[in-house]
Amino acid sequence: GAFWFLGGVWTFDYPRQQLYFSESEPVEPRDPACWVPIGFQTDSAGRRSNIFPRIAATIDGETIQFLLDSGARTEIRESVHQFIEPSLSRFRAASFIGEKRFREWRMRHPEWSFVQGAEVGSDNSDMILVPSVKVGGQEVGPVWFTVRPTRSFPDLMSQYTDLPVEGALG
Repeated sequence: GAFWFLGGVWTFDYPRQQLYFSESEPVEPRDPACWVPIGFQTDSAGRRSNIFPRIAATIDGETIQFLLDSGARTEIRESVHQFIEPSLSRFRAASFIGEKRFREWRMRHPEWSFVQGAEVGSDNSDMILVPSVKVGGQEVGPVWFTVRPTRSFPDLMSQYTDLPVEGALG
């Protein structure tokens, strides 16, 4: 999040690679199936009281709450770069998931690609390739998720979002 999320209406148009701002109304209205609601903490008057947007996504048939982190990034270890989309930079946008959910995915889906010690820093965190992520009416994927300590989201980031989150979509 950033402080500019406190006011106005922001429209992220991912297919067109555009970002729009309006004081009060969505910009570039499109098919309602493309709109995805996000949540913010609000005060008693209904004004945003925090800068961290929350968004829901469906993975493996389950709806999971995430921090919408448009600035999330990671650095892939050089030794494993060839396994994790080597056509992309080692420095890239990222999505994160708490270790509890990460372990559930690993147990339920041993066929999902997994790279141990993939990330530089953060204790050389592991990554898992989720085949499909559904956000609103749009399905995207595959998406690499980097593990974070479970407490990072329910204990730390959730205090800043309107609902508890389990990870971050970058």
